[in-house]
Amino acid sequence: MTALTLTYFYDPLCGWCYASAPALAEVAQRDDVDLRMMPSGLFADANARPVASMAQHAWTNDMRIAQMTGQEFTTVYRDRVLRKPDGRFDSGHATRAIVLAGNGDARVEAALLHRLQIARYVEGRDTSTLSEVLAITRDALTALGRSSTGIDPLHQGDAELHRRAEDRVAASECEMAALGISGVPQMVATQGDTRHLIPSAALYGGASAIGQALAELAG
Repeated sequence: MTALTLTYFYDPLCGWCYASAPALAEVAQRDDVDLRMMPSGLFADANARPVASMAQHAWTNDMRIAQMTGQEFTTVYRDRVLRKPDGRFDSGHATRAIVLAGNGDARVEAALLHRLQIARYVEGRDTSTLSEVLAITRDALTALGRSSTGIDPLHQGDAELHRRAEDRVAASECEMAALGISGVPQMVATQGDTRHLIPSAALYGGASAIGQALAELAG
């Protein structure tokens, strides 16, 4: 059977991407798929905005996600992140951390993405700030048994790291445009010359739902 590649488009500050975290975790630990992590840049850098401009919309969406999927959003997150007077909705630092720490290893990138999500939505840590992203990344790498000494370029604002992250985002934009899809999360399965968009029900339905979807593709 032709190998199955799953391409996952995401943004670290996307609540719906957090909704799909259990499905991504299931995919990331499977040996029968090749996972590609593609950051979309939805809220990164030039696309950032003040938290105050979208806090109520974000919280309403978060409560809908919680009801639909059981994913946890705490009042600590609401009070410390969404109500932060000078808060920014900026995924730039988190995106660069994932690109740097994973260095193309999709399992590491998926694990760090989820750790950043838990830090934000459960622990109430502002993952738009460099200091929090650095601390979370160091702890996540240590937990994965990897050295955290290589994250200095993130702390230093390294131009090469910025370029690498921008290239990844540009590649995501091109692929999404070619596929005719928009918004995140999105997961696309490629088998040979055939591509399939994974249904949102499978993305938000957890490990069993994504497993069923992949079984049907394997047919």
